[in-house]
Amino acid sequence: MFQAGEFVIYGNSGVCEVKEVGIPGFSAGENPRSYYTLSPLHSTETIYTPVDTKVLMRTVISSADAQHLLEHFPELQEEDYSACNTKWLANAYESSLQDYTCETLMKLIKSICMRNCEVILSKRKLNETDLKYLKRAEDLLYNEFSVALGLTVDDVKQIIEEALDELMAQKANS
Repeated sequence: MFQAGEFVIYGNSGVCEVKEVGIPGFSAGENPRSYYTLSPLHSTETIYTPVDTKVLMRTVISSADAQHLLEHFPELQEEDYSACNTKWLANAYESSLQDYTCETLMKLIKSICMRNCEVILSKRKLNETDLKYLKRAEDLLYNEFSVALGLTVDDVKQIIEEALDELMAQKANS
């Protein structure tokens, strides 16, 4: 069970702070149910979810694990999506997002960027499907890493982008 003050990953909402754990007024009655009151890190909404929710909830990655993933980012094997149609691609990207792990998010970001290396290097825009899923993966990963590492989201973004720039330069030179 999570405690008030903890940071958790809650499904597609990403990083949330557990504000309260208990029985809210709307759950009072014959069979009162305990809820988490969650506050998403980069939103003003409040989420109420039963403590026995079926939605994935996990603790934020540890600082050591986040650092390890960053150090080994260049070695992560990206997926080859070069021969995929848009519908299949969207399904594959969505499946990766639903894995809810930082390693899978990093692989997705790397895969999309390496697949579109020439587009990115020439400062053109990605297609809508790639752009949509890249943005979602970046938001989820950068927010979680910022909490885990005590950095700003912009700092995390810069670290990942520098690693990607280096990988794309290597690919362009080979």
